[in-house]
Amino acid sequence: MSPPPGRHLTVLLEITEQHWLEILLRQAQTVEAIGRLAGGVAHDFKNVLMTVAGHASLLQLRFADDPVVNGDLEKILGAVESGAGLARQLMAISRDGAVPAAVTDLNAVVRGIESITRSGMPEGVEVTMRLDPAVALVAVETTQLEQVALNLILNARDAMPSGGRLEIETAIVRDEPPLLDLAAGTYVRFTVVDSGVGMDDQTIQHAFELFFTTKPDGTGFGLATVYGIVHSWGGTVRVTSAPGDGAAFDVFLPVAAG
Repeated sequence: MSPPPGRHLTVLLEITEQHWLEILLRQAQTVEAIGRLAGGVAHDFKNVLMTVAGHASLLQLRFADDPVVNGDLEKILGAVESGAGLARQLMAISRDGAVPAAVTDLNAVVRGIESITRSGMPEGVEVTMRLDPAVALVAVETTQLEQVALNLILNARDAMPSGGRLEIETAIVRDEPPLLDLAAGTYVRFTVVDSGVGMDDQTIQHAFELFFTTKPDGTGFGLATVYGIVHSWGGTVRVTSAPGDGAAFDVFLPVAAG
């Protein structure tokens, strides 16, 4: 006896959805483990940099009258500062770079980086912004929120080397279909959509892993930093993409209490 029409399709969809959730769960666990490792490396690296910077500063005092030596020491201190920036990114990924919570206006942050966004796009990229005036405040440190937004925007730019469309949107979402690691409730959603090259399922599964990149000169820090910051503030990131069909990144952040 054959099953009623459509019954086999329903079962297939349920199995596919369950398999996808299991993949997402494994991905989250992998990123969390890598994040803890990154935090330990960042702390040790920071201590090394402090030692180098301290000795370089002492040598500057000792050779204050020697422009050649001072020039070399300036280069060393410049490299130390660059390394410190990498350490801060690693600490953000690992959630060890804790900063005091601050109530931040998401729309104000997006408006603040609008000029950078438009000027930084290659010729032929059309930028559209749709900011919901009803968007609530979020309990996220402003600088980290800017870092999340800029990393997603730069990622979209790199996906459109020949031009395209970039859409940036904010919205309040209520009763959103349950996400893997979020409780039901009201969230602020920040969305970045591009019409670029897109990603296949395999790339999506690894997109937020530290050091994973599809760019020849990429570092693999951008999306991993986004993941670490957003999750440290009780939110999550969702990506939807297909090869040749662009990509959409949705950042969900809880509304600030009170």
